[in-house]
Amino acid sequence: MKRIARQTVENYQRFKHNIFWSPEHTLYKICYFPANTQKSIEFLKYIYSLKNVKGLLLPTELLYDEDIYGYELPYISDSIDIESFLKNPEKSLDIKAIIRHLFNFLEEIHKYFIFNDIRNANILIKDDTPIFIDWDLGIPIGATERKTCSYNVFNASWNPILEDITKTFICAISIFYKCNFEQVVINGGLNSLKNLLISLNTNQEIIECLN
Repeated sequence: MKRIARQTVENYQRFKHNIFWSPEHTLYKICYFPANTQKSIEFLKYIYSLKNVKGLLLPTELLYDEDIYGYELPYISDSIDIESFLKNPEKSLDIKAIIRHLFNFLEEIHKYFIFNDIRNANILIKDDTPIFIDWDLGIPIGATERKTCSYNVFNASWNPILEDITKTFICAISIFYKCNFEQVVINGGLNSLKNLLISLNTNQEIIECLN
């Protein structure tokens, strides 16, 4: 683990929200735990203990002063997250390969934890390979309490694995059609997405998956 004051990290050049450039040209991520700080710290330590999970960007160090508050991660050059790609979809990508990897990597991640906060901004693409990042809001396997995240698909009966799969499906069709369907679900739910896809004469197999 790396001992460095949180205030020192916050004074470094900002890369994006809560992420700062380190002197080593890596990145420092500061985590703001929504509730139960000790459980969140234990989860960071657990992720730090993992090795070589396909498609998952793992931390290289945990950051601490009085307590663990964040982690160091490598900077992935020549990559783009799905959200940024959708704003300017001119980059040539092997979309089918990316989608195939998305679900294979999610299956691998689910051997260790529930990702929870799957969204377009949390998946990088490099060399036609997706990389899941920003796993801070993940949930241990078997946990029954729900964590806050960017958005939820199922608000009534919650199945965390199905939630992850559905959000990955939304990312997949977003990159396939080069349209941010995530916002449709956030604003109107899955039925709004289904109705929109039907109106666009989308492939019937996609509609059946939503059903």
